[in-house]
Amino acid sequence: MVVQDRSATDLQRFRAGFPGARNVRYLNVADRGLISTEVKAALVSYIDACVEGVSKDLASAWTDRARQRFAQLVRADESEIALVKNVSDGINAVATAIDWKPGDNVVLCEELEHPSNLFAWYNLRERCGIAIRRVEAAEWAIDPQRMIAAIDARTRIVSVSMVTFAPGFRTDVAAIGDACRERDALFLADAAQAVGVLDVDLSSLPIDALAVGTPKALLGLYGLGFLFVRQSVAERLRPAYLSGAGVNRNAIIAPVEPVALKSGAGRFEVGNLNHLGCVAAAVSIGQLQTVGMAQIEKHACDLAHMLSDGLKGLGLPVLEPRKDSGRTNIVAVGSGLEADLDGTSDRRLIDLYDFLKRQKTDLSIRR
Repeated sequence: MVVQDRSATDLQRFRAGFPGARNVRYLNVADRGLISTEVKAALVSYIDACVEGVSKDLASAWTDRARQRFAQLVRADESEIALVKNVSDGINAVATAIDWKPGDNVVLCEELEHPSNLFAWYNLRERCGIAIRRVEAAEWAIDPQRMIAAIDARTRIVSVSMVTFAPGFRTDVAAIGDACRERDALFLADAAQAVGVLDVDLSSLPIDALAVGTPKALLGLYGLGFLFVRQSVAERLRPAYLSGAGVNRNAIIAPVEPVALKSGAGRFEVGNLNHLGCVAAAVSIGQLQTVGMAQIEKHACDLAHMLSDGLKGLGLPVLEPRKDSGRTNIVAVGSGLEADLDGTSDRRLIDLYDFLKRQKTDLSIRR
């Protein structure tokens, strides 16, 4: 009798639920994830309910379920999770909640960050007179020691990608986060390329705030994201935007001044939420939980390592981190990073991209 590995069976069953991966080699999760048949069925059911006149109770139930499952996924408390529109929205929510003084600074590795983690700080530089302390990358990676060395007495926040937009290397957030705590600076992580494919445990990582959207590895829809703000940190922040969703219920019934904000991350929620996005996220995160994030991370990173070795065997230039601990599910082919966000001037890479697209392989050109 042949006994099949249970983990392999789980992954096969999981993959079978994504029709978009049946006729192509889908390598493009870092750009956008696919929607499963289970998510589609839940969305159709919810829209059918809307046609009949959906109740607020049903909408709230899905909202609560999405928040709860995301909290479970990253090992956080539900009170530490706010629903936002996307990564940019989450980063801006935190950035504008700090009581900035002229001369305060933010520490960034600018050349490796996605615009989502740049323009919020550029805007504050113009509006509040803050300084941006730019840290140079080291071999296309965020160097934790350089980041730590850039922190000074006026650093209010350090902001990094857990996995860089390009070339997709993992950042040592534990080392940077520990240094931030020692120096009383907030630590914010852009987790767009991490949560959903890597096993992120916020109960053990020294991260104060984290933003992620649902369209990539969380396999949901555009227009929804999650913002984690650690309970003790949230109490020190005052949102720039506020609605009834962000204040204590008693303050809504009998308004008083100063306004009594919700405890925790809930203070960052504004107005009605993306209920369809919550339906999709609640279901897709439930699917990820069924497989298990430790298994997903190992499988995805093993596949990436195999792909990387195969491409190098063909003589192609593959960008790789100095240490295996910097590897992720992302494989970048090229000789270095260019200025163009969504393109390359390297004719070889354009030809390779065109060839792979003709072979029904879904991938992206990034820098």
